[in-house]
Amino acid sequence: MKRWLKWTGLSAAGVLVLAVVTMFGANACIKSRAAGYVFSTLAELPPRTHAIVLGARVNRDGRPSQALADRIDCAYDLWSAGRVHEIFVSGDGEQHEVMAQALIARGVPAARIARDGAGHRTRATMMNAHARGIRDAIVCTQGYHQARSVAWARHLDIDAVGWVSDRRPYSHRPKDDVREALARTLAMLEIWFD
Repeated sequence: MKRWLKWTGLSAAGVLVLAVVTMFGANACIKSRAAGYVFSTLAELPPRTHAIVLGARVNRDGRPSQALADRIDCAYDLWSAGRVHEIFVSGDGEQHEVMAQALIARGVPAARIARDGAGHRTRATMMNAHARGIRDAIVCTQGYHQARSVAWARHLDIDAVGWVSDRRPYSHRPKDDVREALARTLAMLEIWFD
């Protein structure tokens, strides 16, 4: 590290400043790519062929976590309102199956639900959706996660809009914001070098 700092002429403080500027710049870019494509109400949301439901934690008892339950509710509301014709559920481990079973229990035909068990990251979900021929979609995830999700989808030529799936009050933690800021930074770097 000392050799690298000497070679670049940067001090440790300079590296820190560069990292902070990169993070703020990348977050601003991700948010600008999603600007105008994220909606809070069903009335303003344009219809699409698919809903893309991003995975979240499943509780130990097999029930969806609060975040995942909200995403399932979002997809069901889109389906029942006729705003989408198919639902793409994507998550890691059992997440996609928990989502599919919850939607089937509410009356969504199993044939209208596509399952993706390899959605271990937002990027992977969007790449898998594109590989399955999805070209337009409404993304179901929480508000803090929408900018990155929509930016990835649009980068991969999916005409995506987002519908904020926050249905219940959350105990929002500062570490969630830090994690998302870092994830947006990584996403922007991956998009730049993709």
